[in-house]
Amino acid sequence: MPANDWCCITLLLKRRHIFFLFANIGIWIHICIHKILSVNDFWPVKNPASIKAFATHLRVLREKAGMSQQELADTAEVSKITIQRIENAKYSVTLDTLISIAEALNVPLKKLVDY
Repeated sequence: MPANDWCCITLLLKRRHIFFLFANIGIWIHICIHKILSVNDFWPVKNPASIKAFATHLRVLREKAGMSQQELADTAEVSKITIQRIENAKYSVTLDTLISIAEALNVPLKKLVDY
């Protein structure tokens, strides 16, 4: 077999190995992300009742807007997991995310945080 053919086979094998390596790393990262504890698990929120009240309020606003969690996440440009965690009172939301959600729901920020 000519040297060029060996080079092509070697390159193909290396590419396949790299692809499998990245695929396995991707699967591993995906599994790890789902197991990561939230920041709130390390630093408890100071106002858990307020976080729960906001979670309920957000769910009501989202449902009134006729949006699914995925639709809200896509429109607000956040992950569906973020919306789920907010609505399940597992995440203390940032101001930046609040602004994005308010815009996605087409409500003033004041209405979003007035629960």
